[in-house]
Amino acid sequence: MGENYSGENPTYLGTQTALGDPYRMQGHCTEAIKVLEHVVLTQRELLEVNHYQRLQSEYTLALAYLDHGDINQALGLLEHVVGIWRGQRAEDNIKLLKSETALSRAYLLKDQHDEAARLLENSILLAKSKLREDHVVSINAQHSLAVAYIHLRRTEEAVELLEYVVKARENKLNEDHPALIASRRKLAEAKKMRETKTMAQ
Repeated sequence: MGENYSGENPTYLGTQTALGDPYRMQGHCTEAIKVLEHVVLTQRELLEVNHYQRLQSEYTLALAYLDHGDINQALGLLEHVVGIWRGQRAEDNIKLLKSETALSRAYLLKDQHDEAARLLENSILLAKSKLREDHVVSINAQHSLAVAYIHLRRTEEAVELLEYVVKARENKLNEDHPALIASRRKLAEAKKMRETKTMAQ
């Protein structure tokens, strides 16, 4: 194909994926989706179904769909990506856990709380043998699992998990980091729910 950057060169498409994610993170989801949909459609013609660049683009597009509220599209794409990563080598566990955490977010947005919890319980158990306990991807997954527990009113488990997540994030993040703030808020919510549950007994 040559290095003509016609939009069909895999290296060029990789840079387009890298461009789409900052659009998403800055809140420009429509622009991100437009760029990433083109990349994904083209990569599906050029690359094998398990090619890293193609999977990364599909994962990034799914995140943009989630942020934009296109939950069904995100769900289908993430189930596909997770299914492929599950068949990959052991060193791809980080990518699998990231994809499963995103998939659990889609399940939560669809009120499929049991599905989200089951997915993450299995994922985190597997990750413990492959990743450091305080690895950022593992911590993110544990935060998402705690959110699922809150929805399922499994308050004791939610509080225990969030206390660990908050402590881990306090050791790594600034006080004003959105992830730390989010975990502290969820911990307060879980504790209040536990207190209400205890008073009602």
